[in-house]
Amino acid sequence: MEKTISHCIRRNRSKVKWIVILLTLVIGHIFCGIYFFNKMNRQPYAGLRLDTPIATWVETLAGSDVSTYMQVGINVSEGKGLVSSCKACNPPSYSPFYFWGPATPWVIGTILRLTHSNNLETYFFFVVILQGLISLILVYCLSLFVDSFALLIGTALLTTICPPLQGYFFSIYLASSEMVAFLPFVLSQLFLMKGVLMHQKRNEYLPFLQTFGKMLFFFLLSGIFLGLGSLARDSHFMFAVFVAVFFAIFGLRRRYLGKPFVGLSMGLVLLLGVCLVREPVKSWNKRRLGFRIVASSSEGAIFEGGLWLKHDANSFYYGIGIGLGEYLDAEAARVTLQEYSVGRGSAIRSLYRLVRAVIRHPLKAIEFKAMRFPVLWFGTLYWPLMELTLVSCWCLVFYLIAFLSVLVCLQKGLWIPEPVYLFPLFLFFASALIHYEFRYSQPIWFFLQMAPAILINDLMKFGRKYAKSQS
Repeated sequence: MEKTISHCIRRNRSKVKWIVILLTLVIGHIFCGIYFFNKMNRQPYAGLRLDTPIATWVETLAGSDVSTYMQVGINVSEGKGLVSSCKACNPPSYSPFYFWGPATPWVIGTILRLTHSNNLETYFFFVVILQGLISLILVYCLSLFVDSFALLIGTALLTTICPPLQGYFFSIYLASSEMVAFLPFVLSQLFLMKGVLMHQKRNEYLPFLQTFGKMLFFFLLSGIFLGLGSLARDSHFMFAVFVAVFFAIFGLRRRYLGKPFVGLSMGLVLLLGVCLVREPVKSWNKRRLGFRIVASSSEGAIFEGGLWLKHDANSFYYGIGIGLGEYLDAEAARVTLQEYSVGRGSAIRSLYRLVRAVIRHPLKAIEFKAMRFPVLWFGTLYWPLMELTLVSCWCLVFYLIAFLSVLVCLQKGLWIPEPVYLFPLFLFFASALIHYEFRYSQPIWFFLQMAPAILINDLMKFGRKYAKSQS
């Protein structure tokens, strides 16, 4: 009887705790939404207010990614399908859209159609709700290994005031692919964490196959959501491959559930989940285009233009580090671009030429990347033009907290959840090839917003153990 009463009390406390967290998130994101709604209307970029017709947004931002997404989104809302339009043509012509993933324009068009809207006001409210859901999932992920109610509330508040994310999403980049991909990415990390925790909290009396089956189920769900995210950001597919390889290799040493093959199984099941989402899209494009593809821009963005375009063609290219290969070897750039122009380009040959150029000029390659390091990680200009802003200072503080958190865990032998460091690790390796834009590092904030709570929680654990040892 006493156990039943105690269980009911704990359950009621848990409900109250999550009600308070939910109210905190709702109130915080409402105030955040009001602030940015007023800001975007009172301080519009190039006269673009939220109630400005979306067609005007497309024309004003012509040539940008968000302009393309909005233009295709308009066609989706009008029932024309996922097509790009040439309004200057006479008569206007339409062609299938496949340069980037289909998810972002589909989401934009669906919201415009459902709300019968011709501006971005309803889409703004959609983004506010999306940010609230992401914050709730993030706090739930934290609760899987942090029990302190104060730390959960503090993290919930932090998610409502995150300048690196909100300063980007509540701007002219409102209709960006990063926002659409963020929710499935966070959900994928949640299920990845649940799968890993099956190993951490396994019960020796629980049958191996039952625990193993649950782990595989969570990894399958993680792969499915990564696949959904990759329909907006194709780079998430490469992240999925990285995660699968990581668990396959790391699993040999860690021996999940005491078996060396479990890590490999987890990685393969995750890739299966990704393929379950991407293969139908490839088949759909095969029917309408004649070739299997999700987005055509991925290879060209790195191995063609990203590495071999003229690095100083304009200030934008120079600032974000386009053209590392061209900077190191102009002749290799000429040959590579010529091959791609006639349809004979190869990512393997492009990578080989880049490696050869880096080996010949290692210091120049390091200098080229290092001077643009602040662009990717701090959201500012390249060195020496970088400046301290609210966003860059916020990044610096949270990077230091994250570093201290990892350091404490390593020194005290505490477990570091794999999902919280996998994307930073992926971006570190990918940064050798990609050009640098701050938006590429945004998924890292899945972990960074939890870092203060993780650090404090670990210090509290160590403090309790120390006090117990002294008593």
